[in-house]
Amino acid sequence: MSYKLRKEVYRGSALVFVFYESGVSKYQIQYRIAGKSKWPVRTLSAKKTKITLKKLKAGKKYDIRVRAYAKGAGYGAYGKVKKSPKVK
Repeated sequence: MSYKLRKEVYRGSALVFVFYESGVSKYQIQYRIAGKSKWPVRTLSAKKTKITLKKLKAGKKYDIRVRAYAKGAGYGAYGKVKKSPKVK
């Protein structure tokens, strides 16, 4: 299970692109202010390729990471987390 990740930053938001790979049923996008411990989570179905993270605080650096979920053989499994560059 693999995928590619790209992000674009706008004022107060970040647009995250995920490029679909076969076998993936959904993606979990996690983001946080750099240095904080809590990772809010957004879920993206495999049919969609982008998600906008809104209400980000201006002037703060954010960490964004994505992991893919594959469902098969009666159970699901998350892949390894891919990290993007920080959002400023």
